[in-house]
Amino acid sequence: MTKCLTIDEMLDVLHDLDYDNNLSTYSIYARQAEDLATALADHLATGLGIKRGNVSRQESALGGTCANFHATHVGQPCPEEIRHLDPTEWSLIDGTDLDPDTGQVQ
Repeated sequence: MTKCLTIDEMLDVLHDLDYDNNLSTYSIYARQAEDLATALADHLATGLGIKRGNVSRQESALGGTCANFHATHVGQPCPEEIRHLDPTEWSLIDGTDLDPDTGQVQ
């Protein structure tokens, strides 16, 4: 069976390999991964009618390259298309926790 790595896992390995080179190669690819994630997150947020929060790159064990999504207003439930991916989390961009099913303040 072959070894299959995600983009974030490949970046983790590149980070370790590139350490002696001041992480210059790693930094280039990590930035490109963040740029792609930002573009995808913007597209999803627009399509789902929600807000995009921060996009960041961490090592894969801590979540890898991730984007945060938020309700645009109280009363906006989490869209069905993404609800199953993190079913208990939903908030306004200011951090106010909302019920994912109703969008009401918890």
